Amino acid sequence: MTSPQPQSTSKKLLAGRISLDADLGVEPIPRKAQDFVGSRMRNELPAILMDATSQGKVFSIANTMAVLAALGRGPGEVIVGDLDLANLAGVQRMMLLAVNSDDQRTWLTAVKKQYPEPGTQLETLLQGFGEQASFARFKERLRNDHVGFYNLNLAEDIGDLHDVDGKGFSAVYISNIETYLGGFLSESFDAQLAGSAQRRFRTNVLSLTGDETLLIHGGGAMKMQVENAAKASQNWMPATAVQRADS
Repeated sequence: MTSPQPQSTSKKLLAGRISLDADLGVEPIPRKAQDFVGSRMRNELPAILMDATSQGKVFSIANTMAVLAALGRGPGEVIVGDLDLANLAGVQRMMLLAVNSDDQRTWLTAVKKQYPEPGTQLETLLQGFGEQASFARFKERLRNDHVGFYNLNLAEDIGDLHDVDGKGFSAVYISNIETYLGGFLSESFDAQLAGSAQRRFRTNVLSLTGDETLLIHGGGAMKMQVENAAKASQNWMPATAVQRADS
């Protein structure tokens, strides 16, 4: 499962935009994404995120997909948001290894050496989507501070993200976070808490979208739904309902 974000946290979240080289004071945990679009053998998710940089800014949770989005050839900023500072630090660390790398191969070798599983996934996926990726654009983004990090809970206050782009992101990738809201996957599941958290989550996520935004999410599965945000706002099923339908 990728990057769980519970409905509330006792820890104080860091406010505002975090830079690539900021010290978050935690041990980095680079997360290998488990999600896919299409099939596991031909995962289209990296291509969707990379292509979306040509249309505008892209939002991603903190895993290897955020790194791949930043390799997109378009000029759009990539915004990485996560409740877990260790996940954010993991993405920072994988990206920072590119700063002093002369080419993509050198960078991937460095990532694989320090973080074998995420590094191998990045290498494998980039072999399939080389046309959408640009290492030169990646380094340009990093150099010009066009990758931003936010420590946030998508089921609570996300006001800082609204300052990023009032028109909405071109793509929003949120994985299956909603299945963790209200402890749905735990023995302490509370239907009332889960319902309230999911409503806040849905409202917050949709507030980041515009008419043309692609919303990439999964209600309890690793196979992601890819929907136009306008359609998603009408058809969004709570994670509890999706889970029951799949059971």
